[in-house]
Amino acid sequence: MGVSVDYNWVHGSGSDRDDCFWEIKNDRGAVFRLGVDLRQGSGTLQTFAPFRPEDKPFVSRLHQVDTAGNPEPLSDWTAMH
Repeated sequence: MGVSVDYNWVHGSGSDRDDCFWEIKNDRGAVFRLGVDLRQGSGTLQTFAPFRPEDKPFVSRLHQVDTAGNPEPLSDWTAMH
């Protein structure tokens, strides 16, 4: 299923780290994770996720990985329409 999301940094101009991810979660809790480049202050992320429209609703968030390897959220889970 094709999905896209527009993002815009509220504070700062993006992340200079190369370990940023976009996570998409379906109604059953399955998560699809995609490495993304967030160095721009705003943009559009697009991908094909292994979900079907029937798996809705969907939420997504952006995060990076901290030095211990744990996800560090850059945004809250947000509903996708």
